[in-house]
Amino acid sequence: MMRPDQRHPRSQPGLAGSRSGAGDTATALGYPGVPSAVPNCQGADLLDQPPSTPTLITFNAAGRLWFFDLTFDIQANSLYTSANSHVFARLILSPSGLVLATVGLGVSGPLQHDSGGKASVMPGLPFTNGESIILSVNSGAVIAQLGQHASCSVLYSYP
Repeated sequence: MMRPDQRHPRSQPGLAGSRSGAGDTATALGYPGVPSAVPNCQGADLLDQPPSTPTLITFNAAGRLWFFDLTFDIQANSLYTSANSHVFARLILSPSGLVLATVGLGVSGPLQHDSGGKASVMPGLPFTNGESIILSVNSGAVIAQLGQHASCSVLYSYP
């Protein structure tokens, strides 16, 4: 005997050959093809930010966080003289202080480069009205002759 998820739903029109019912859901929601996983999904991003602590977004209602991506890149130029530099970029939910992601990098001489990133799908992490996501690029600390740049993006929804 077949399970319900193994049968093609026949009650409504759907995608030919679909056994999941995704086509029926897409038809019901008015989306062509497979529906988005999160209705009313919105995004925000900051690109190529130097050492600073800018606000990515301040939420104007309670909602949920579904995805974030953080990338960080550093490069020492030919005049760089520090023996070691360890720097970081961090996404922080404020005012709770919840750290969503941290990328730490380091160089130990001139003309060196390092980069890294972190991306994560969240299970609908709740946030409240007035909370913000802050991008901290080395807490705003500039290091002589060391370029630091971070980019980030988030996907969120208001119910």
